Amino acid sequence: MLLVGAKNVPWKRIAYVYLCIAVVIQGVAYYASTTGIIADITLQADRGIRHSLGINYPTDMAAHVLFIMLVYAALREKKLTFVEITMMGVVSYWVYGKTLARNDFICAMVMCLLLLVVKVLGLCNIQLSKYKALKAGSILMLVAVVGCVMAVTFYDPANAVYQKLDAVFSNRISLSYQGLAQYGITAFGAVVEENQAVLGYNFFLDNSFIRIAIKYGWVFLSVITYIFYLCFNKAVDCRKDVMIVALLIMLLFGISEHHLIDIAFCPLWFMLFSSMKTEGRTGRGRS
Repeated sequence: MLLVGAKNVPWKRIAYVYLCIAVVIQGVAYYASTTGIIADITLQADRGIRHSLGINYPTDMAAHVLFIMLVYAALREKKLTFVEITMMGVVSYWVYGKTLARNDFICAMVMCLLLLVVKVLGLCNIQLSKYKALKAGSILMLVAVVGCVMAVTFYDPANAVYQKLDAVFSNRISLSYQGLAQYGITAFGAVVEENQAVLGYNFFLDNSFIRIAIKYGWVFLSVITYIFYLCFNKAVDCRKDVMIVALLIMLLFGISEHHLIDIAFCPLWFMLFSSMKTEGRTGRGRS
């Protein structure tokens, strides 16, 4: 219903409101956690101490900052400068130093790299989205879903490659395998217990695609995949190169994090029904 409520509302207005609220909340949370007003939840890891900085978990804090940068970049579009992209990289590195959220940091670095590519191509008067062949990217979520489900289905704890990948992804593959074995994938999902206090052991579905498939079912997962297909095609039709980058990073994020369909983290879904002007070569919108 939230997505439908955005019908005919300018995307830039939604993005601006989101940024104002998200940045203020992040700022207040950071100030409160560093001054002792609220607790800064910390975790001890092999790489050091992970700070949450006022948010309930380090990776959640990093995810919020990542999507703030994605929405900011999509809002700025062709006006985005090299200095702004560099600052995003600096902020991402600072956030990583505090949270040690490796996967979010990788997403942020890929984002900066792709934004630099788009910016350089723009200076060369090359707009990637004018090539309709780019619409093939609209099936990338389907590819990601099938790839993740297949990878987890054939997970073998005795396989050296799987062991290495599982270690890199902080046991996300083995936990997803456990989830599939215990709950399976049904049409409309299952009630999944993830409370460590109840279970007595750590179990959490971090991969967004596996999480949606198990908790909400293949019907809902199919709907979300189709929505991504529509959003990607809309971004190409409206010549939004930066928005295409944002959607790609959103998919990359979904492989290792579970907030893909959480609007508080990922407001990019609002673009489905919102109004969006076509971006011309000069950066001026046209209807």
